[in-house]
Amino acid sequence: MGQMEEAEEQYKLALEADSKDVDVHINYGILLYEMGRKEEAEEQYKLALEADPNNVNAHYNYGILLYEMGRKEEAEEQYKLALEADPKDADAHNNYGFLLYEIGRKEEAEEQYKLALEADPKNAYAHNNYAILLKEMMRKEEAEKQYKLALEADPNNVNAHNNYGNLLKEIGRKEEAEEQYKLALEADPNNVNAHINYGFLLYEIGRKEEAEEQYKLALEADPNNVNAHNIYGNLLKEIGRKEEAEKQYKLALEADPKDAYAHNNYGFLLAEIGRKEEAEEQYKLALEADPNNVNAHNNYGNLLAEIGRKEEAEKHYKLALEADPNYVNLKNLFKQKF
Repeated sequence: MGQMEEAEEQYKLALEADSKDVDVHINYGILLYEMGRKEEAEEQYKLALEADPNNVNAHYNYGILLYEMGRKEEAEEQYKLALEADPKDADAHNNYGFLLYEIGRKEEAEEQYKLALEADPKNAYAHNNYAILLKEMMRKEEAEKQYKLALEADPNNVNAHNNYGNLLKEIGRKEEAEEQYKLALEADPNNVNAHINYGFLLYEIGRKEEAEEQYKLALEADPNNVNAHNIYGNLLKEIGRKEEAEKQYKLALEADPKDAYAHNNYGFLLAEIGRKEEAEEQYKLALEADPNNVNAHNNYGNLLAEIGRKEEAEKHYKLALEADPNYVNLKNLFKQKF
């Protein structure tokens, strides 16, 4: 019997002795959540809240579960109830902020991050999440400040190092970005996102062999990572190792048959090597998965124009421009094609 199974047995025995023990219900719910048994976890949180309707930890953990299950409105309600019970719970403010950020309510998200940091000025997770929001709002200097505060609070915070690296890369400070990715990987040598992002930086600055090494390390840590297979495929295609690139795209699509980017990239490779019918099939699959994928519409349009199906090509260029009217390259392509 493994450790989790032994722990479950102990929680069951504890609940036989006292079926209204709130802490046991919460901890058992957390265990079930970690074991992937989410419906059973939900039942434990509900039992905890029947016994103590104002329990902050029960509302908070139930909110996390509901968020993971995609039930975001219900998750929001649980975070609100947690904060009614304890208005200074920094973790509840932080998680509620992240939920609001994800559903596009950015001003409200910012308010929650500020409240989290009022309650706990050294909360590295809140600083990191607030920085992500600020970066997306193009307030990059403020974002950098938040990443620095996150790393003051927790110098080994992998996500903060990784995200700070992304910011530095974006604003052209690539040597500093590399340093952040290295620090992320010192803290967690198996962090897939840090390997991928570091690899992408190395690829951008022309150190392609080193980039390949980072993608391989990402896939050692997570052999089914769609993003790593996809980006590694792009690198292999660019350096002329097209059979290997095809293998990576296939592996990406085995891991996630509905990944629009992998379908699009695989289609582009197939078009390049003259397998045009197969390329068309990949573009169709990309657009089934994501009907607004600009690159897939554009690439499919190019393929159709090349094989003489001009009216269909025009349709896809127009759809691409509808999806992103500001994509200059597409506007120019449209003018060139027609």
